[in-house]
Amino acid sequence: EKEQVATLTQEVAAQKASREEAVRTLKQVVTKQGEEVVMQQQEADALLQEGEAAKRGVEIAAANLRRRVEDIRRSHEDTLRNHKTELENVSPSHDEGEDINNRTLDAGVIAAKQLLHDLSE
Repeated sequence: EKEQVATLTQEVAAQKASREEAVRTLKQVVTKQGEEVVMQQQEADALLQEGEAAKRGVEIAAANLRRRVEDIRRSHEDTLRNHKTELENVSPSHDEGEDINNRTLDAGVIAAKQLLHDLSE
């Protein structure tokens, strides 16, 4: 009977040690997985911040481009208005009027080409 008790005690102790080892192993696995999750979350946060910074950069660039286009448009409108004013201040003969019209058309073509060039920048 004492031998049976001793044997059972040893079996219980072995099972207990086995369970304790399993618990330790499980805790290590859970801890490692938790660390991996934290690292993945940090990576995701960093990517999100990079994305938000890139988005702000694009928004700033778009606003700058809109301002530049508006400045160019105003500049060309002013140039055309100045040409028109110059034409109105001249009272040409018929031939001179035709010459001025041709120059105005040439200036308009040049202004349009410049606008296209400026917009392509």
